[in-house]
Amino acid sequence: MTEIKPGTFRYIESEIYNLESTKREIKRLRLEILNPSKAIDENIVYGPLQSGEPTRTTELMATRLMTNKMLRNMEEMVHAIEYAYSKLPDEYKKVIYLKYWEPNRRMKMEHIADECNMHRNTAGKIRKNFVKAVAYEVGMK
Repeated sequence: MTEIKPGTFRYIESEIYNLESTKREIKRLRLEILNPSKAIDENIVYGPLQSGEPTRTTELMATRLMTNKMLRNMEEMVHAIEYAYSKLPDEYKKVIYLKYWEPNRRMKMEHIADECNMHRNTAGKIRKNFVKAVAYEVGMK
């Protein structure tokens, strides 16, 4: 797998750390799109309705969900993280879980490696390859 830039690595890693909050934000954003509390300015948020575009409420809401870039980007990132994680062997999943999603997440790689009965360099390589796999899935390779 090709190398990724340090800034890209840090960005992908921050998205991995924040996976659960991103999932909550997706739910919140979907609800906001489906149940707007105030009138939505069609010219700013979603663009003006053109002739031939849906005018029924259900079609309009579906169109808004599909065309919201922020929602689409967050869903793509969540999918990439979950897909890359699902492809890992169980021993590698443990390393990733301990690194990014363990409630006591400030564990150092030495402690994670000890917990997983492997060398620190092996645990670090697993972490690095996982971040690269996520970057590849979202097209940031």
